[in-house]
Amino acid sequence: MKNPQQIIDSLSQEDRNTLKSFFDQTVGKAIKTYASNHPSPDVAYKQLSARLDQIDAVRKASEQKAEIKTAAIGICAEKGLPFKIVEDILPLYSDVESLSKKINELASLSNQQEARQVNVLLAGGYKPGMATERQSNDLKGFSTSEAIALEGSGMLDRLIKGSRQ
Repeated sequence: MKNPQQIIDSLSQEDRNTLKSFFDQTVGKAIKTYASNHPSPDVAYKQLSARLDQIDAVRKASEQKAEIKTAAIGICAEKGLPFKIVEDILPLYSDVESLSKKINELASLSNQQEARQVNVLLAGGYKPGMATERQSNDLKGFSTSEAIALEGSGMLDRLIKGSRQ
């Protein structure tokens, strides 16, 4: 069996030229087809580097969001605030410092509100020696707080009915 070089050598010069022309055309078409189907290495590199830059930007943004959320959870735990209060405003902040300031403001507002509620309860609560200590002759001997406790347990109605009979 002959190899391709031996076959070419056995041809006449005119046939060799025709064969060479045919090979050149075929190789030229193959190169054009390959070039049209595959971008040049420079273009492919630019496309891949742009995509890698996009992926890197998304990764950094995700890491920053996680860092802000972690910091917010820690600050809320320190201040005694529920995280649910702060969770909705997290996307508005891009750094931990500004978020920390806002959480501190919310904590102070929360503390002020709790203090107001405690003051309201203390202002309207039981005061010894006041005329409101005994509300009725039917409950003689019971203070307001004892009457409230009896009402909560359901015993107050029985005592009132028992004293009227």
